[in-house]
Amino acid sequence: MGIPDRALKRLEDAVGSDNVYTDDAVLYAYSWDSGSLPLLSILSRRFRFTPDVVVRARSVSDVVEVLKVANDEKIPVTPRGAGTSLSGNCIPTKGGILLDLTPMNSIKEVSPDDRLAVVEPGVVHRRLEEELEEHGVFFPPEPGSADMCTVGGMIANNASGVRACKYGSTRDWVLSLKVALPNGSVINTGCRALKTASGYNLTQLFVGSEGTLGVIVEATIKVMPKPESRALIVAGYSSIDDAVKSAQRILRRVTPSSLELVTKRYVETMNKVMPSLKYPYSEAVIMVEVDGFKGEVEDSVKAVVEVCRHQSPESLEVYRDERDIEELWHARHYAGFIILRMFERQELRIKAVHIHDVGLPLSKVLEYLKFAEREASKLGISVLPFGHLGDGNLHVNWYAEPSSEVELKSAIKLTKKLVEKAIELGGTVSAEHGVGALRAPYMELQHGESLRYMKELKRIFDPNGIMNPGKLWTEGDDRDFLEKLLESLH
Repeated sequence: MGIPDRALKRLEDAVGSDNVYTDDAVLYAYSWDSGSLPLLSILSRRFRFTPDVVVRARSVSDVVEVLKVANDEKIPVTPRGAGTSLSGNCIPTKGGILLDLTPMNSIKEVSPDDRLAVVEPGVVHRRLEEELEEHGVFFPPEPGSADMCTVGGMIANNASGVRACKYGSTRDWVLSLKVALPNGSVINTGCRALKTASGYNLTQLFVGSEGTLGVIVEATIKVMPKPESRALIVAGYSSIDDAVKSAQRILRRVTPSSLELVTKRYVETMNKVMPSLKYPYSEAVIMVEVDGFKGEVEDSVKAVVEVCRHQSPESLEVYRDERDIEELWHARHYAGFIILRMFERQELRIKAVHIHDVGLPLSKVLEYLKFAEREASKLGISVLPFGHLGDGNLHVNWYAEPSSEVELKSAIKLTKKLVEKAIELGGTVSAEHGVGALRAPYMELQHGESLRYMKELKRIFDPNGIMNPGKLWTEGDDRDFLEKLLESLH
C-alpha cells in the first residue's frame, strides 16, 4: 500500500531516523518468520508479504507515537519480537508498519518475595531464565525456541512448550500487562497481587491476542522456586499405540513436568546430529521428566518406570545427570528443524509443509493419531507426528512437493481433514503456536457464533482495524493458503 511521505516523516521525528528502515533488504528480512508461510514466497510472488517500513521501538513512548501515526493515517501495524512464530503471526500480510520490539529488552525487576518479575516485551526467554536462576526462581513456560523467542511474543501467542503438562501455558503465569492501544493511550490490565477478583480479566484478553488489540509494552509475570531435582525417563516402544497407552497410564499415577512423544523418523534424524547420547531406534519414544524435591523425584521415577515396563518397552533408560538431560532435550526442542535432515541432498528442494498444532482431550490422542495416519495413507502423503502427550498437544506435520499438483491437492484435503477431526473430537486448531494467518481460515469452524463477539471486541480496542490485520480470522477470503498457492501456480 505504501507509506505517505508525511507519515514517514512523522515516524522519523517520533523515534529518530536511525530507527526507521525502508531499505528493500531490511523489509525482505522482516517478511519471514520460522514457519512455512514465507517459503511460499519463493514459489509465488503473491506470498511475498513485506512491510512498507520497519520501525524499531526503544521505549513505551516510541510505541505510543508509532501507533498514533498509524491510527491517524489508517496504516496497518504488525508487532514483532524475535520472529520465531510458526503460523505467520508476525508476518505483515497487509504491509504497513512492522514494529520491532526487540530493543525493549530490560528486565526491570525480579522479586522472589513477591514471586514475580517485571520485564519488557523484547526480553529473550533464555536470558530471563539465567537472570531468574540467580534468585533461585524460574518462569515455567519453555517453548522449543527458548534460546531465541521473546517474552512479549510468548504472551501475545500464549506459547507453552514441553513443561505445560505440569505448569500450564504462558497464560497461567501473567499477572498484569501494560498495553499501548491504537489511540495512543496506555492501560494496565492487572496488579502485582497473586490473586484478584476485581473486574473483567483484561490481562487474559490480551494474552493470545497476537497483536490484534494493542501492543504489549511491559509484563508482570509470576515466578516460582526452581525445583531441587529432576530426572528424565526415555522409553522406546514398538508402536505408537503402546507409547500412548503407556503415557495415559503414567498420567493416572503422577504429574510429570513433561511427557513427550517422538516418532521413528524424528528419532532417526535426531540421532544423526546427537554428539553422544542416542534415542532408542523404536517406532515411538516417550520422554518423561519429573521434578521436585529429591525424594519426590525418586518416588516419581519409580512409578514411571513401573508403568513403562507394564507396556513392554523395547528400551528404558533413566537419566539424572544434568548434561545428559539437557542434551536430550536440545534434540527434542529442535525436532521440527532437525527433521529436514531426513531428506537426501538431491531431495533438498522447496517443500510445502504444514505444521499442525492441534490440541485434543487426552483420551482422544490415540484416535486422532490413527486417523491422521489412515487419511494420509489414502492420500499418499506422509505424516510425521510428535508432540506433548502430557497435555494433548500434537504436531502432525507433513511435507509435500508443491510443483506436483496432485501432491498439493492431496495435502489440501489432508489439512482440512486434520483440522475438522480435531474440532470434532473436542479439540482446537492451535494449542500453542497461535492462529496467525495460516490457521485463520479455520477459526469460524472451531468457534462459530463466538467469533462474532471476538470481532466486536477488536472493534472496541481497534476501531480502525490497524492492529495486525489478517490474523486470528480471514478478511474476505476463507481459503487455506495452499489453495491460494495452487491457484497462483496456474
